[in-house]
Amino acid sequence: MAKLEDSDNIDHYLTTYEKLAAACDWPKEDWAIHLIPLLTGKARSAFIAMDPESNLDYDQLKEAILKKYEINAETYRSQFRALETSLDETPQELYIRLKDLFCKWVKYDSSSKEALMETMVLEQYLRVLYPEVRTWVKERTPSTAAEAATLVENFVAAHKGSKRLPLCLSFVPMLHQSFHLDCLAVNGLSATLEQETRGQSRCPLWSMARESRLTASRFHKVLHARGEESMQRLAIRILKGTRQTAAMRRGLELEPEVLRSYGEVAHVNVYASGFVVHPDAPHLGASPDGRVVDPTEFPPFGLVEVKCPNVQTIFEATHIKAVGGKPQLKRGHKYWTQVQGQLAVTGLRWCDFVTDTAGDLTIERIWLAKHLTDANISNNVDSNKKWFSDQVVEMWMWMMETVKLDFVALVQGVHNYTLYFMSDAYMGCDQEYKFSVDVKEADSEGESDSD
Repeated sequence: MAKLEDSDNIDHYLTTYEKLAAACDWPKEDWAIHLIPLLTGKARSAFIAMDPESNLDYDQLKEAILKKYEINAETYRSQFRALETSLDETPQELYIRLKDLFCKWVKYDSSSKEALMETMVLEQYLRVLYPEVRTWVKERTPSTAAEAATLVENFVAAHKGSKRLPLCLSFVPMLHQSFHLDCLAVNGLSATLEQETRGQSRCPLWSMARESRLTASRFHKVLHARGEESMQRLAIRILKGTRQTAAMRRGLELEPEVLRSYGEVAHVNVYASGFVVHPDAPHLGASPDGRVVDPTEFPPFGLVEVKCPNVQTIFEATHIKAVGGKPQLKRGHKYWTQVQGQLAVTGLRWCDFVTDTAGDLTIERIWLAKHLTDANISNNVDSNKKWFSDQVVEMWMWMMETVKLDFVALVQGVHNYTLYFMSDAYMGCDQEYKFSVDVKEADSEGESDSD
């Protein structure tokens, strides 16, 4: 048998070796001795790192090699559940491959029904947990559902008193539903960014990703800006960023508990959401408060946006009006534009708009506006269904042309500065501009930086 090469699939290589050893009728205690000379690279490193007392045991050697390649029971389970077939694979070959993956996943022994039961119960138990809790438990590699339950109890004890989403889902989504929810109609790079920014304002990457993009929370002002001067002033405000106010901090503190209540009242699953970038219009982004799965709706995938005005009743909220005696988000309000922008960026069709007041929790399901369905927000000039693309792209270009200067003024008052532009170009374009900055005490009011 040829030596292991970097291009070889280590799992297939070891399977081939085992079949060869069995065909040659080698005693199991000699398998490791015959394999060691064939090992190279990471596999040889795994052998060298083993305890001398165990490196001649084939099963322990194999386990060490697979661990070095980060292959474990979870790897086989994922491959078994999400198996893709190839056109040149026969039905018999597919059956053999499925059976092989299953046996490696559960370490199947025909005499051990108890072990098989524990494996299946553990998988289902983990599926019922919320993704954040599930990840925490899986990192601690429980071998049985009982061990997983103990870990969840430890998790509850460690986070006692904190405001979190519930531990368990309202229902268990099908596998294809989970995949659909995770993709959020974005490409690979956008999906990675969304996953890594689910901490939102607590995540530095979230702030960096938003900095040079137009976000859904700004769409309303962009659409109502008129003239170059107005556009330029708005571009400067957007690039300057928003200072967090007491009202914004209050909203962030209340949001986890409101999302928990919303999930229980609406009987839906609520998942964390990060910053979503539209794959065809990367200058646009949105940060919904959560992703939602509602099995009673079609399509079942949507978003949730939470607002927590400091008022007693729902009809005191300035963004709400009464329609037939029922509260409804004003269609011309900036929050309505924000929700529509979130739906357009994520590619989803509905968003539950939740308003929490001292005495009410109101939920309104808002659908992507009819004239926005199948709209193109990427500024495709050949399309007759553009959604505010000209205005948005013009604003984004103003942002790109605007210089953002960060510096600290030591005291209040008027400060005079000179800005120098230096160039190494052959023709040269060195310039200087004088300007003044009037430093005053900050205002107490500010806008929310929620997208």
